[in-house]
Amino acid sequence: MPEFDPSMLGPEYPAALDAEEEDRLRAFLAEPLVIAGVPCRAFTLRDWLTLRQRDNAFLRGKEKCTSADIVDFLWQLRTDAVAHGAHIAKLENRLEEACGAIDAYLAAVFADMELGGRHPSWREPCASWAAYLCAYFAQKCGWTVDQVMAEPLARLWQLRRALALSENPKLLPPNRAGKVRLQWQKRQIEAARGKGDTDG
Repeated sequence: MPEFDPSMLGPEYPAALDAEEEDRLRAFLAEPLVIAGVPCRAFTLRDWLTLRQRDNAFLRGKEKCTSADIVDFLWQLRTDAVAHGAHIAKLENRLEEACGAIDAYLAAVFADMELGGRHPSWREPCASWAAYLCAYFAQKCGWTVDQVMAEPLARLWQLRRALALSENPKLLPPNRAGKVRLQWQKRQIEAARGKGDTDG
């Protein structure tokens, strides 16, 4: 297989790198986000737990979201109740677009999620991943549970990766650009196998 060269991957690779960089930098800004045309604040660990408790489809992995799920999600992240209500009213005929926008936003929020250190598959978990995340930052940074709960999740995932990489520089967490590279490597291997079959 030829040595990896980013230029061989086409435009998808630099595009993936740029998209990751934008999402990661945005996680450290205090500016409001716009999701489906609605101004929202950053998604925190507390939001995840609250929406999950309310059985919101976006946090429960349900196949179909309803207008109630969309309104519930956007209301949870509201920045201004009066202005928020006006924006929500405009979504009545754009529910599919709003659903896609929320899915895309959550994909960016969880893009760097990687807790690691999982228990063997035969052992039941003894705490939620929220507890592990709070315990991790309490141990590494001295943060309280409330501090961790109030932090944007996308920021927490990055900080956790940065701390893990500082302890183990050889760690190679997966990301969108890495997936593009792995797909390229897979094609190279398949091509080499095909050539071997032909030569044989």
